[in-house]
Amino acid sequence: MKRNFLSIAAVVLAIGLFSFTKMEKKAQVDMYVFEFDGTQSGGYSVANVENESNTYWKYKGKNLELCGDQDQKACRVEVIGANVDNTTTPTELRNVAISATLSGSTAHVTAITGTSSQYSNQED
Repeated sequence: MKRNFLSIAAVVLAIGLFSFTKMEKKAQVDMYVFEFDGTQSGGYSVANVENESNTYWKYKGKNLELCGDQDQKACRVEVIGANVDNTTTPTELRNVAISATLSGSTAHVTAITGTSSQYSNQED
């Protein structure tokens, strides 16, 4: 009985001490989100979607949610700081390649290069 009590007391003490220890936060890497502007001449063409220029891909902010994954028309890409022109006031994508394909009359993103880069598409 005495051994059980000591074992239970040790477990309770360990849980109590653990609950008051400070957990280290993992450093969050900022992700820069750009959204495709289909109002430009040529709209949602493959050539426009694959063009990383800020004429077509507009910076929206850091750590924003991506769009759905409907694969009908381009929506957003997110990249790390190494893939933007300026991490303080980004305006352009850098060192990425975007691949796209047509879905009906609109193009959607099928791949993007760059470390940790992601993409999302939306419904037409």
